[in-house]
Amino acid sequence: MMNKNFSKPQLLQIKVGSMKSYLWILVVSMIFGVSCEESSSSENSDLPTVTTTSVSELTSTGAITGGNVTDGGTSPVLSRGVCLGTKSNPVIETDFKTSDGKGNGSFTSALTNLTPSTKYYVRAYATNDAGISYGKEISFNTPSGEITPPAILDADGNSYSVVRIGTQDWTVQNWRSTRYNDGSVIQKVTDNDTWSNLETGAYCSYDNTEANSADYGNLYNWYAVNSGKLEPANGGWRVPSANDWKKLAAYLGGFDEAGKKMMETGISYWVSPNSEATNTSGFSARPNGVRNYFSGNFDYLTYRAYWWSSTNTSTAYAPYYSIRANEIQLREVTESDKTNGYGVRLVRDVP
Repeated sequence: MMNKNFSKPQLLQIKVGSMKSYLWILVVSMIFGVSCEESSSSENSDLPTVTTTSVSELTSTGAITGGNVTDGGTSPVLSRGVCLGTKSNPVIETDFKTSDGKGNGSFTSALTNLTPSTKYYVRAYATNDAGISYGKEISFNTPSGEITPPAILDADGNSYSVVRIGTQDWTVQNWRSTRYNDGSVIQKVTDNDTWSNLETGAYCSYDNTEANSADYGNLYNWYAVNSGKLEPANGGWRVPSANDWKKLAAYLGGFDEAGKKMMETGISYWVSPNSEATNTSGFSARPNGVRNYFSGNFDYLTYRAYWWSSTNTSTAYAPYYSIRANEIQLREVTESDKTNGYGVRLVRDVP
C-alpha cells in the first residue's frame, strides 16, 4: 500500500509491473504534490475575509467606497474600513484609514478632502484577534475641479462658507439671517409664551443673546423654514429635506459614523469634545441648542446640535437631525413639534 506521506525519494523504491504503471504513479504523485503546495500557500483562515467595494460618486474632492466582511475568521471582527494612499498597497498603520464599525457584513466608507487630479489607491480592511486582512486594491483618479465652492450671502449680507461633501454643497455655518430673501423681516420673538403659541415664521438668538447667533447661528421655528424664503432666491440652495440629510449620512458612512465626521474639533464650543470627532467632512457642527416648543425655554447649548429638515411629516410635526456630545452619531427624529427652535443649514446639488 502506498504510504500516505509518500514523497519523490519513496517513489524510486516502489515496484511496478511496467513503465506505463510507473508513469501513472508519477503523474499521480505530481498532482498530489501540487495540491499540497496550494494548500500550504492558502490564506490564514483565522483572519477575516473582506472584499473592497467599487468606487462611486467620485468628485474632485471625494468618493464613496467600502467593503464587505464575508467571513469573520476565528474571532469577532474588531474594526473595519478602508485604507487610502497615493502609493499602491496602503496599510492601516501608516496610511489614512476610515473606521466603519465592526462585525461581519457590508459597510460604506466616505472619502473626503481628496486632492483633485490625483491617483489614489484604496482597499478594505478588517481586523480580529488574529490580525489584519485586506481586500483587493482599487485605484481611481480624482477629476480636476474646484476645491472650495464660493461663499454665499443671506438677505442681511452675512457670508457663509461652503463645503463640498460628495455630490452636495453645504453651508459650513448655521443660518443667521433676520430677513427673508424678498427683504421682508422675519418675526423676532423673545417672549416664551408667545414663542410656544406661534403658527407663523419666527426666529431668535439662543437665550436671546446676540453673541450666540454669531457663534451658533439663529434658531428658527419650522414655519420660517416652510416659508420657502430663508434660502437665497437663486443658486439652487434649499433647506435640506430628510432625503438630503440621509444622503449626507450615507456618504459619510451611515448615521452611526457621520456624527464624528461632522463635529467641529479644535475649538471649545462643545462641552465635552469627543476624542472620536474628526470633522473630516468639513461640516463643522457646533452645539447650537434648542428652544423648546412647550415652555419657550432654551436648552442644551454646548451639549447638542440641532437642525431642521424641510420635510413635512404631518400638520404638527417635521423631522430634525442632531448630534450630541455624549452620543456622537448623527440622529434622526422624524416627528418634532414645528414650534421648536432649531438651527438651519442650506444645501444644494453640485452644479
